[in-house]
Amino acid sequence: MEDLRALFIGVLGGLVTYCVVGFVKRYSKKSALLDIELLEAEKKHLGLVEGSELEMIRSSFRSLFLLLTLLGVACVSPYMLSFVYPAGEHGVNLVLSVIFWSVFTGASIKVFLRHNDLSNYEIAIDRIDRKLTKMKGNLADK
Repeated sequence: MEDLRALFIGVLGGLVTYCVVGFVKRYSKKSALLDIELLEAEKKHLGLVEGSELEMIRSSFRSLFLLLTLLGVACVSPYMLSFVYPAGEHGVNLVLSVIFWSVFTGASIKVFLRHNDLSNYEIAIDRIDRKLTKMKGNLADK
């Protein structure tokens, strides 16, 4: 009876492992395909912006307005959260405020890097091409 129970647990564990590995492979492949699509879109966007001064100005203003919106949310959030949470619960307000400021900082860095890519267009395209080649090679191995 004990041997049958151990066999059942072993088979069940094997099936669970098989399902988990299949899910992880499927998820990582979808994630890799999405990353490849994002890199190709970024390369296309850099090409559009590099070729047109008007498109560069539009892109810069979109980025600027996004950052101003995030800055406004980060600045106003402590006051808005003070209406939701009582004055005694500063921990929640602090955590949410830190999250909002972190999002603003991350977006600022991303916008800076994207505009830096415009000034170093050839280097940025080479970097994106290397990433695409590496990711497509990794995808082919899976």
